[in-house]
Amino acid sequence: MAWTSGLLARLAVGAPGPVVIVSNSLDPLRLEPYDFGWAAHLPPGRPTTLLLDDSHGLGLAGPGRAGVATLLTALPPHVHLVVVNSLSEALGVPAGAVLADAAFIAPLRGGPFFGARSPAVPAYL
Repeated sequence: MAWTSGLLARLAVGAPGPVVIVSNSLDPLRLEPYDFGWAAHLPPGRPTTLLLDDSHGLGLAGPGRAGVATLLTALPPHVHLVVVNSLSEALGVPAGAVLADAAFIAPLRGGPFFGARSPAVPAYL
C-alpha cells in the first residue's frame, strides 16, 4: 500500500519522539484483516505504539477466533501493541476491553474511568 511506504519514510526522517499509529484491525465490510507487515519495518530508536481497534475481529477472525491482533507476532521490540475491543460488535456483549502489556495497563487501572465503569453483566459472558 502506498500510504504505508509514505508513513515509513516520514517516520524515518521526522522529528524524534514517540509515535502512536491508530487503525482498525480489519475491514468490517469485507471481513478481511488489514496487512500489518509494514509494522515490522518501523524505524528503530523511535518508540511506537500501534493502537488497533479489533472490535470486528475478536470472536470472528484470527486463530481460534481470538481476533486479528493475534496475527501480529513479528513486531519489533520498540513497537508496543495495544488492542481495544468493543465486545458488542462481534460478540454481542455490552462491554469493552483493552489488551496491552502491564506497564500500559497499570495507569489505566488507577484512573477514574476504570473505577467508574461497571463490569459486563455475567449473563452476557
